[in-house]
Amino acid sequence: MQTVNTHEYIIESFATPDEPRSTWINPYRYARMHYSTRRVPISERPYEWIDEMETINEFTNVINRVVVKGLDMSHAWHADLQRRFRLHPAIKDAVRHAPPRDRWQLVFEWPHVSETDPNRLAYTRDERSGKDNRQTVTSVGKYLRRHFPSLSDGTLRDIAMRHSGFTYELWDTTPDIIRSVQDGPASCMQWDDGSYAYHPYRAYDPSYGWRAAVRLDMSGHIVGRCLVNVRGDNVNKIFVRSYAHKQDGYSHSDEALEVWLRDQGFEKVGDWEGCKLRYISNGDHFLAPYLDGDVKRATVCCDEVIIDSDGQYILDNTDGDPTFDGRTCDRCESHVHEDELTTTGYHDDQSVCQDCLDNDYTFVTGRRGSQYYVLSDYALYCESNGEWYSSRYLADNDMVQIDDEIYPMEECVMLENRGEYALIDADHVVHCEHDDTYEHIDDVVELHDGTWAYERNTWKCGVSDDYYHDDDQKYAVEFSCLLIRQHIVAHRDAVAEQYEIDLDAAAEATAALIAFI
Repeated sequence: MQTVNTHEYIIESFATPDEPRSTWINPYRYARMHYSTRRVPISERPYEWIDEMETINEFTNVINRVVVKGLDMSHAWHADLQRRFRLHPAIKDAVRHAPPRDRWQLVFEWPHVSETDPNRLAYTRDERSGKDNRQTVTSVGKYLRRHFPSLSDGTLRDIAMRHSGFTYELWDTTPDIIRSVQDGPASCMQWDDGSYAYHPYRAYDPSYGWRAAVRLDMSGHIVGRCLVNVRGDNVNKIFVRSYAHKQDGYSHSDEALEVWLRDQGFEKVGDWEGCKLRYISNGDHFLAPYLDGDVKRATVCCDEVIIDSDGQYILDNTDGDPTFDGRTCDRCESHVHEDELTTTGYHDDQSVCQDCLDNDYTFVTGRRGSQYYVLSDYALYCESNGEWYSSRYLADNDMVQIDDEIYPMEECVMLENRGEYALIDADHVVHCEHDDTYEHIDDVVELHDGTWAYERNTWKCGVSDDYYHDDDQKYAVEFSCLLIRQHIVAHRDAVAEQYEIDLDAAAEATAALIAFI
């Protein structure tokens, strides 16, 4: 006895010389007959196909009884077919989705994989063909359309592709990924020289999740290929475009391969956004394959090429070179995306990349109080307020530079006769009250009253040696001293005190008195 499990029904074939016959048995009954709970452990009971039956009630109702079709000796050819061939797996797949048009005819024809062409389906057309052991060969899709008219076009296509008889493989090495395109269907990325050393597909590094899915014929030739990406421990599995051999020379999508990929958990998406390529320098740029899908841009970051819709490089060439579509840094002349540039200067007349900005520029307050970036050589830091200023426009911001430091204007004073600034509380700064100016201590003298004045604005009393401001010239007297033979200028009060002379009372005798002395 041979038992064939088609998931939706059970066909038992009894072939003996005396009584060849086939029986359709309800799966629930078959389970009770052959898998008694008293004899078979729970872990071994084939309940998965029984549970599946509950989801296709319509077909269950059709075969929910024992159907026996007696066969006489003339039907021994059918029992022989059942012994030689298993029911075609596409039939098992189809009954999960729709009931057959005529279940009797379907079983009578006993469709199976063709012996002459494993990619096709063979069946017995009629009684005479069965006795002559002559099968008709056709495509899986055509046969399914005849027996399962209620199948949707998409479902029928997927089933037919799934059981087309080709071999499917997933290649995960760089040489194999390159071989898939070089030896596969026609593609713009097939290089004539056959060299792998600089082939753009080297960028599809398997360590970044890249794989090549291929469909092979019976001779092992690649008849379909598809680049795929697997990330996150096989959680995110995607593909964008497949290629199949066609007679017109143009590589169309490989529907069979795409069906197989979906069965493996892959999802078809519109682009490779976010996937990474290996950075391989080729001189001026990097090795860049032609990108399938809607996103053909990429950006370079940390020695990686990241597929990015906002990237500054366009990967749409077949020669392995990217097209730069960004801007150039005005300082280092490197290629960067426009969004990565920052303008500098009061007039925003230069644009620099982030690296140059971080290493060579400082954000300052400059001309007319505006803020912008300048070269760090022209930036000065004020410790008083913690701000940076442009060395060229300190006055615009009421800042003063003293030696190598800068200070707010309110903390400084101008040394009037030196024309330079100094901190108001510096030890060498002296306030001159008479002129209301600030002077360097080396440029002033202390007056007789304890105040200070710029030395050139004072005169010295020849009698008391005290200094007086030029404003006190009206109190000065001149006389000649015969003892030292010198002309002396002195403050009249000092003269009166020194010589006990009342100059006001003896104004007329002053000259004679002085001459006598």
